[in-house]
Amino acid sequence: LTPITVADLSSSKTEDEATLKAAADAPQKISDARQKAAALVKASLAQLQMESPQSEDALKNAKQALASFRELNAPEGEATALRAVAVASLGVDAFGALQAANQSLKTFKEIGHGKGQVAAIHSIALAHLGKDSTDDCVFRAAEGLKLSRQIGDRMKEYAILTTIVEAYLIQGDGKHALATAKEALEVARGLGEKLLEAKALCLVAKGAGLCSAAESAAGFAAGQEALKLYQSLGLKSK
Repeated sequence: LTPITVADLSSSKTEDEATLKAAADAPQKISDARQKAAALVKASLAQLQMESPQSEDALKNAKQALASFRELNAPEGEATALRAVAVASLGVDAFGALQAANQSLKTFKEIGHGKGQVAAIHSIALAHLGKDSTDDCVFRAAEGLKLSRQIGDRMKEYAILTTIVEAYLIQGDGKHALATAKEALEVARGLGEKLLEAKALCLVAKGAGLCSAAESAAGFAAGQEALKLYQSLGLKSK
């Protein structure tokens, strides 16, 4: 059986459109209940990453996976599907996303799943961000950041750091946004992930833009470096 893991919902990498479409269509070809539920979670994530995100279908698939894992009495699958529901609800129903993420965290704690707890806490932080509760976002994200470092999940550490930066940017706190963006950049470079490095450089530029003239100049340089990285990857900066 194909195991369902939190990693399916933790990747910061962007797949090509054909790969995403294949993942979105995969559940239709599977009859085994457990494998289909796992595929539905992956399909939900894929649909959210498409150039034209299919949010309604993503949420529908996540909820279907949740129902299946509950019938199968599979706690890890249930908790992961709950996080999929939370992720799919972001931008649509922030309160629903928060509720699902909290339920996911509760279950991951019960089964002692460290990576799952980090992922769920990150979703909680994102839900707070969606409600414009930036202080709550930073508080919960800091909790997830500490745990991600304890268990050595560098990819999730990067993702949480970028969420904290976004919260500080909304608050207009350039100093903390810049410092946190630099942390994210260091992690991205440590991972050797050029796309993540480019995204972090963009955040450095945004944070620096809210600071002094000298830092703004450094931020412009970071933005230029990000552009070169995007171009080397055949992508356009957003």
